[in-house]
Amino acid sequence: MPEMIESLKKHGFTEYEAKAYVALVGGLGGMATAREICEVSGVPPGGADIHCVKSACR
Repeated sequence: MPEMIESLKKHGFTEYEAKAYVALVGGLGGMATAREICEVSGVPPGGADIHCVKSACR
């Protein structure tokens, strides 16, 4: 998975966006709450970090 995250970052994703996207698509089957995405991806919950989860999922 680190390779996929690095690849996404090369395409303009931030670290948190890439981690959230990989968690959502790879581990959570495409549907999850922001809390679930944070738990699986390691993206800290709260504040601006939730915005990156929403951004990655667009």
